[in-house]
Amino acid sequence: MKKINNNILYDYWQCPYKVKLLHYSGQGDNAALYTNKNLDFAKSIYAAIRDFYKNPLNCRTLQNLENYLRANWIGDNYFSVEEERAFGLEAIEILKNFYFHNDIHKLYNFMDKTLTYKIDGIEYFAKYQFGEYYAALNKFLILEYSVSPYSSKALKTKFDVFEDFNALNRIIGIFKNFNVQTVVYRRIFLRSLQINDFTITLNDFQEYYNYFVEKVKEYLQGDIERFPRKTGRHCGFCRVSAICQLSQEISYSENQQFFKFLRFITDLLQTEFNYYAFENCIKEKLKLVLPFKIDYKIFDTQQLTENFGQQFTDYLVMNADDFQLKYFDCEGNYWYYAFIGEYDNLKHFLIFVLNIPLNPEYSMHIDLLLSYIKVKSHQIQLYELSVKDKLTNLYNHGYYRYISEEELKRAKRYNKKLGFLLFDIDFFKKFNDTYGHQAGDFVLINVASIFKKSMRTQDICVRYGGEEFLAICPDINAQELFNLAENLRITIENQTFYYEDKVLNVTISGGITLFPDEGNDVLSLVRIADNKLYESKKNGRNRITI
Repeated sequence: MKKINNNILYDYWQCPYKVKLLHYSGQGDNAALYTNKNLDFAKSIYAAIRDFYKNPLNCRTLQNLENYLRANWIGDNYFSVEEERAFGLEAIEILKNFYFHNDIHKLYNFMDKTLTYKIDGIEYFAKYQFGEYYAALNKFLILEYSVSPYSSKALKTKFDVFEDFNALNRIIGIFKNFNVQTVVYRRIFLRSLQINDFTITLNDFQEYYNYFVEKVKEYLQGDIERFPRKTGRHCGFCRVSAICQLSQEISYSENQQFFKFLRFITDLLQTEFNYYAFENCIKEKLKLVLPFKIDYKIFDTQQLTENFGQQFTDYLVMNADDFQLKYFDCEGNYWYYAFIGEYDNLKHFLIFVLNIPLNPEYSMHIDLLLSYIKVKSHQIQLYELSVKDKLTNLYNHGYYRYISEEELKRAKRYNKKLGFLLFDIDFFKKFNDTYGHQAGDFVLINVASIFKKSMRTQDICVRYGGEEFLAICPDINAQELFNLAENLRITIENQTFYYEDKVLNVTISGGITLFPDEGNDVLSLVRIADNKLYESKKNGRNRITI
């Protein structure tokens, strides 16, 4: 019995060029290509709702629903803890919408099932979230929860169903496995709370069935140069319609490498403006566009020293040109390396080893890719310069004004607490007056470093101005905020600061405040924290006032 992977058909329904780029190039079986943070986000929510409905009625509480989300959470594809936290809070809000606006006492007789059916010697399978089989009425209700923000995914006409592989596949699966006269496809949008019903009768079914069969036949027999053009209605695979448009003029089969290259550039240039996302894109996407298999890795200078020694690191730092591929011969192996950016105060290099020299054409190909990596790296660098303080590498006051309002909006939306810690360095003027401004800069840099290391990953560390620093701490209670601030104060107090041949004794004084307990806007909250800071000063310094 012949089988077709549903992923391939789903891709073909979305965009034939996606099938060209992935499946015809031998990448279609790579499961990693079918995972991303948005898909993982949706899967986590669906799994939480599924487990919720599997439980007895007396266990269907909001707290248990949130627990099911945590148990089913897929967090592998988020670039940072901050991003994962933002998605997690959004998921909780969506599940609250579900809990308060749906029938949480419903008992489904068809849930988390997979049906198979055969057409012309080919076996297909259809997966279902929920359903209701009304045998007496010869009717079946397919229920799907959607977290999509786009109401355009509602099924309003038969053409909407024709272009939605999952819906069409599920409808056919029901008619092929159940003796029904009517199928209702219900899609509930959890963000907007809209409910979309689309009804298909047995008399209409043949038209949907015929379209499905012809579409599959088109995929199985079609010349890859003759796939239907869908300019302007692309799936987001390349995030722009460039592949669709260029494919009208350029033969794919003769220029496969060009289209892979185009996809990589699109992914790279639309990556978020942070180096973690940038590095992850290179790690995951570069291997899909190279014309040959290379086991490459990204090392920073610290990792290079730990793995290969200081001499090796010094050689690369000295000889690496700006985003150009270079190599050296060592005991019959060819070590290729390229500088790809400096972040976290460390230079980063792309490195791979071959036992034969690289073909000059391939070397030029990689240099071309590196030229776009250079563009993205410089974009991130410029963004970082606009939001970071150059001396301390903490966020600057301008970024604070933006991000503090965003975090406050998020705290209000999800009914969470938000903490502010404001502190400054005690007697800082004495360091400048006694030892010079370079000594003052030395103290600022080291206090900022300890500050950043002492905060949680999700906390936002800011140089508020001069010797004043501020932390924005999402989702924290009063005791946790005080413990965090006190730990920072003690760490700085116990730290020995050596400047030239002198030992500097450094302490801090600060104040903390919490939303919504002490204020409802950023200006008021920071003003209260500032008043508490000065209270710490009056009471002898080297303390945190709550």
